[in-house]
Amino acid sequence: MNRSPSKAPAITLVCFGRPTYLDLSRSIVDDDGLIGYHVHDAMGGFVSSPSLSPGQVEEMLAKLERTRIERELALSEAIEQRKRAYELAQEREALTWTAPGGALTCAMSVAASYHHKNLIYLLPLLPIATFVGYKTHLCYGSKQQKIAACTSDLLKYDANLLSVSPIDADHIKRRIKELQMLRNEMD
Repeated sequence: MNRSPSKAPAITLVCFGRPTYLDLSRSIVDDDGLIGYHVHDAMGGFVSSPSLSPGQVEEMLAKLERTRIERELALSEAIEQRKRAYELAQEREALTWTAPGGALTCAMSVAASYHHKNLIYLLPLLPIATFVGYKTHLCYGSKQQKIAACTSDLLKYDANLLSVSPIDADHIKRRIKELQMLRNEMD
């Protein structure tokens, strides 16, 4: 059996919570095309594999790549979920100050309106009630679900509204002519 080292690259993987170094440059290819490889883990351990066919190695690497991508997506989703939770916590904390301030302002407006016998003092009630109601609905209601549903509808049905069309030289020339015509009309 003729064993010659291949010129494949090395790969660092994370197995069981610690980095593992898959040294493909020291893999062994025999006469039948079977491949064996050496694995070094972060603790200095060494494991040698049984001979594998190139198809098995490619299948194993594809499986490892799928696992890596799945983990990246899961991590990204967890980070995004944590950001949304933090933003919601900020809104809830701010509401503990906004709601009493809005209620006090409304009470003072009602008292001033009654004292001065002037209904104009009641004008701040509508914007204050609207603002506090919106923030309460955002913090404790279903506003987050409504925003998510609206976002998915926009992406599904109105995606062309979100894309920016590229600007070409003809568009720029037309715009320059339009601006020159507007300037000439103004003069």
